[in-house]
Amino acid sequence: KPWSQFHQEKWEASNRKAFGAWEAGRLVGICCCGSNLVVSCPASGDSVRAFAAHVRRRGYLVRVAVGHDAIIDRFMDVYGRATRRIDLERSGQRLYAITRSELRPGRAAPTLRPAEREELREILALDHAMVLEELGYDPFSQDVDSYRQGWLRRIIEGRAWILPASGPDGGPPIFKADQSATTPDVVQISGVYTHPSARRQGHAKAAVREICQRLLTQ
Repeated sequence: KPWSQFHQEKWEASNRKAFGAWEAGRLVGICCCGSNLVVSCPASGDSVRAFAAHVRRRGYLVRVAVGHDAIIDRFMDVYGRATRRIDLERSGQRLYAITRSELRPGRAAPTLRPAEREELREILALDHAMVLEELGYDPFSQDVDSYRQGWLRRIIEGRAWILPASGPDGGPPIFKADQSATTPDVVQISGVYTHPSARRQGHAKAAVREICQRLLTQ
């Protein structure tokens, strides 16, 4: 093949972040590879094993795997649990859902706003602090550019939220959160983090309420 055609096909293949498994013409599992690797529930045993083998064969570095406990156990058995150290494993982690009818009035966060491109460095610093505090290590140290590009994409798409520092001198944001997934029906809010110097003052509660209010009314 001409080099340009081969290069284009290789680029397209490398950017296929979501794939599915079919059995007898029926979709039996979905796997998404973004900043996190997520396996659907339900997913058949064969599909999970196929996902793990495919991801390992492509050399995709799994930093965070998300899914039902039993499904991720099966995935890791094939991906390489015996050869790849797991730094933090959580079981039974909950997701909380809220609808417009369930949203209650409370303290507003009028200064909450989407982050801007010029604030990328400050957002990265805040997110990096969150990751270090939560995991105790830096999973992005070997791939800083992808980490940076992922956050730049969130900012451009309006999926990164911040609370600017108050006071006349301003300063770096004191709070951030992001929309890790956005669909016409559901938005997932993740990466909720308040700078240690601004905690226990209700910032996160007010900001998350404000984010929910704005998204649900849109």
